[in-house]
Amino acid sequence: MNLRSPLKTDTTSSNKTWPFIKLPLGKSSVGPFLPAVCSAAAFAVLGGSAWYFSDNFPGVNSVLVAIVSGLIVLISGLLWVLLQQLLRLHQSRENLRLTIESSTDIVFLLDAAGNYLDVFASSKEKLLASPASIRGSSVRDVLGDELGGRVEGIIASVMASGENQTLEYSIPISGEVLWFEAVVSKRDNESVVGTIRDRTREKTLAKELDEQRLFMDNILDSISDPIFIKDEHHRWLYGNNAFSALVGRNRNEYYGKSDEDFFPPEIAQVFFEADKKTFLEMKDFEQEEPFVGSDGRRRSLLTKKTPFIGVNGRKKLIGVIRDITERKEMERQIADERARQIAASRLASLGEMAGGVAHEINNPLAIISGYSSRLTDLLNREPIDKQRALEIAGRIDSTTTRIASIVKGLRSIARDGSFDSKEITPVESIVSETLGLCSERFRNQGVKIETKIEPGIFVMVRSVQMSQVLLNLLTNAYYSASQSTEAFVGVQAYLAGGQVEIEVTDSGAGISQEIRDRIFEPFFTTKPVGLGTGLGLSIAASIVREHDGSLFLDPNATYTRFVIRLPAVV
Repeated sequence: MNLRSPLKTDTTSSNKTWPFIKLPLGKSSVGPFLPAVCSAAAFAVLGGSAWYFSDNFPGVNSVLVAIVSGLIVLISGLLWVLLQQLLRLHQSRENLRLTIESSTDIVFLLDAAGNYLDVFASSKEKLLASPASIRGSSVRDVLGDELGGRVEGIIASVMASGENQTLEYSIPISGEVLWFEAVVSKRDNESVVGTIRDRTREKTLAKELDEQRLFMDNILDSISDPIFIKDEHHRWLYGNNAFSALVGRNRNEYYGKSDEDFFPPEIAQVFFEADKKTFLEMKDFEQEEPFVGSDGRRRSLLTKKTPFIGVNGRKKLIGVIRDITERKEMERQIADERARQIAASRLASLGEMAGGVAHEINNPLAIISGYSSRLTDLLNREPIDKQRALEIAGRIDSTTTRIASIVKGLRSIARDGSFDSKEITPVESIVSETLGLCSERFRNQGVKIETKIEPGIFVMVRSVQMSQVLLNLLTNAYYSASQSTEAFVGVQAYLAGGQVEIEVTDSGAGISQEIRDRIFEPFFTTKPVGLGTGLGLSIAASIVREHDGSLFLDPNATYTRFVIRLPAVV
């Protein structure tokens, strides 16, 4: 007979004979009262015997009666002790029976040769064969030669060493593989006792867990960003393929190791401090970190570390790394390109203002030339009018100062002011220096300039950049106003609710609703080809944003009005 199944026994009978105890398992309702009943009977017999013999047999020796009575009492006492032990044994047996019946395990007895003496299971579904067919059969008959042979080897080992042995095995039943664990213990010199526990669910769950773990590993390994897990001692517990490639090591090399085992001290210390902060505050932490790859190339990494509590209650963190080296390089290139665009826009504005600037310088030069001729004539006369000479020299000097101011403004506009430090600057000086570069051109074209600057207002800015922004707005206003009949450009600056607003208004035709949303886009211009780069407003807006301000078109103004809004310095 080859059943290839766990063991099972019949549970239909309430009275079972167990080889463990060799006593019937029947229940008794009077058992607990037997010692008291026997004691009462013994004393009743003793008292009754003494009374009977003393009344009916006066000639009987009272000593003999006492001896007989004493023997009766002794026998009663022995009987009481025996019954008490039997009741204890019965209770122990009953506890064992209840324990086995409540257990989900199968219990079996085997002799030293591997033959079944008895089996028991709490339900019939645990066995596929009847107990009668199993009792007396060998383990090879029930489990097959291969598994039965393994069981025989375990029995021999248990009998020889006296130590418990465990056997895990599987049995295919109805297309399903069931897993069991058998624990065998020595009972006496002739037999062993064992239990069989169904481990199928545990095995199934373990397999599902392994599959989920493999699935998760595959997902993490498919992510291009390096991912790692560390314990509170800063040791790596996990790293995906991208992380292994980043550090140039396989997992077995860095598992259980820390940063200082692989990286230079200064870099390892940066990682350590970031980990320490994450564990201390128990909240997400993100920072840019330097890194030297296995190829020796320095990289910039953006690492986000998230702490969590593991199943063992210990702190851990998971880190996600983004290599931003190429992004940083692109940002640098964009910054360089933006600087070139700003320079191009600045030079374009200067080119557009070149004619006006030439007039701004040419007029003072003509004045100087005229005063020089008059001074020469004055010096050739006798006697020399010293007072008149000093007056002419003073006018020449003031005119020279005006030229110097114009040149200074040109130099300021022409150079890159993005690296200048921000300084507290009066708004009035920014406006006056910028207007000094273009006022002559405005006058030559009949464009009237109206200014209204509130005195005593200051802003924290890079003055060169603010002049560049204002020059761009004035240039655009000039082109727009010059097309109108009553051409004018207004510049107004005032304090409003802790903000400084600088307005540039022109009398032009205005900006249509269709293009208002595009005027701040790079390379968008409404000027004729060759007269605009399309970078002016875009760059101007970005410069103002760098100063925590804003540049916008006032939609409610009657004329075209651009507003620069900056935080005021009180």
